Amino acid sequence: MKLFYGFNSSILCFLLFTTPVTANQLTTETLGEDASARDILDWFTLKTIGQRITITGRRSALTPQTDFTKYQGELTTVGTAFGGNWFIRIQQPDFRDRDTWRLGEAQFMLETKQADYVIGSQPKFWRSQGGGDYWGATAIRRWGFALPKTTDYLEFNPRHRLRASQLKRTVSGEAASGTLVQLKKGLSKSVLAEVLVDSSGRYRFEDIPAPGNYRLFLYPHGQLTAEPTIEEVNLSSLPQQLPAGASALAVSAGWNQKVSTIAVNSSFWGKFTNFQGGIAYRLGISEGLTLGLGLVYDNSVMGLAELFYQPTGSALQVEVSALAGKKVLEFRTNIRFEPFPNLQVSFSSFSEALSQGFRLSQEFKIKWKILSSLTLTATANIQDKYITTGVVFKHNSRIFFTSASINLDTNNKLRWSFSSRLGPFRFSHQGNQITTNSELVYNLFGKGSKNTQHSLLLNYKTRNFNTNSDNLASFGWRYRSPEKVGNGKYLLEVDLAYGIGSQGSGIITSVGTALIPGLVLRLRYQELSVNSDANTFKIELIPNLVD
Repeated sequence: MKLFYGFNSSILCFLLFTTPVTANQLTTETLGEDASARDILDWFTLKTIGQRITITGRRSALTPQTDFTKYQGELTTVGTAFGGNWFIRIQQPDFRDRDTWRLGEAQFMLETKQADYVIGSQPKFWRSQGGGDYWGATAIRRWGFALPKTTDYLEFNPRHRLRASQLKRTVSGEAASGTLVQLKKGLSKSVLAEVLVDSSGRYRFEDIPAPGNYRLFLYPHGQLTAEPTIEEVNLSSLPQQLPAGASALAVSAGWNQKVSTIAVNSSFWGKFTNFQGGIAYRLGISEGLTLGLGLVYDNSVMGLAELFYQPTGSALQVEVSALAGKKVLEFRTNIRFEPFPNLQVSFSSFSEALSQGFRLSQEFKIKWKILSSLTLTATANIQDKYITTGVVFKHNSRIFFTSASINLDTNNKLRWSFSSRLGPFRFSHQGNQITTNSELVYNLFGKGSKNTQHSLLLNYKTRNFNTNSDNLASFGWRYRSPEKVGNGKYLLEVDLAYGIGSQGSGIITSVGTALIPGLVLRLRYQELSVNSDANTFKIELIPNLVD
């Protein structure tokens, strides 16, 4: 067990961590001869207690009435029980005042290869008509497919638990009799399958994993010494599609939790109202078609219908879902068509009929890759009556990389971005009609230095809003340690800069470290920003609950 203490002028902050504890890790001296304690530890463990604390503040000589200091926190506990995982998350709007603490999330989930059982806070498997967080019990049963691999057991999403890790597709075509056809995965030289075309003039490979990119090698007269004809095969699928014959069932029931932001009007637990629930069944009809049907009660009884369609070898993808009841009629449609490898056309539509009126949103998108490095884009929104056109340019080589984009809509709103890398130099620029941000970074030891990562930074920001025109230029130094912790964060990262602009001049600095196991500490202080002369600071203590 490790205890971390941090001090502030008006608060004593603590951060408590416990490493995973199981019955096997405890000594006989700890438990003695108490067999019941051992039994408890066999089915219940407390793996981690993490207290996140964020302290922010602002001080301004010109506008002292806007000064503030906020102490916010989030307490999370994670463990295991009965073969499953559980976690509790408590929101702390004011860390110093326990009357403001609220139960944000609490969940127990038991996962197996064929089923999931969840109790507590969670998303719904249908699209909700009301606000608030959903608390209830959900059971999901799967037949004939496996889930994609995931490592984040703190994020349960029932829609993701209905997805297959891969589908089985059929690759077929026509070739002259006697042609040897070989199937290979991507750029691999290994042959996955091969067949000699008979008098029917057709070949067929079944149960090929999708999604994935493959290549067909067609050798005339079955001669491997001959020059083959190579064909590219892209097997894609919709995330919601199931293999043919596979199915899934989801059942859920619960209530909405509503928490007041006013401490005197809210309890720690919140208020649970509006019972709701549903049942849904999804079935893979064929390789390219998956259908779903269900019944939902969410303020009223509604029928649920789903369709996911993408046949093998087709460039068409269709997703349709509908909720229909006495008081509600909702349709969602997403259609994507790729007639050529360099052209994508998509259409999305959302319509909702409620007692207070009808709402409709429709949008067309086109992406046309006219060159290997140049793409044209266009988006049209029918209801908002605007069209956005854009150009995207990308070029990548061993020593030089550049990416640029620009978008303009019929309301004359312009947005652009540019980034480039050449040797030890990196340059980026983003902007619109109100703000711009440009940064030049120079790596002092060149690209790929293994000892230290020291960089010099030159940054320039502008902001033009109403009659105000502000700017801020800063020059600084950055250090990022070559070592990283398990979640990809730098062991130590420091930024120190001095800025001069329309609001004055001052220091801009930040420090982040993961030197303490299980803890990330971030500090930021700046004496000005592009549109303010206020001194601001932010202190964050962030536990690493999942590595």
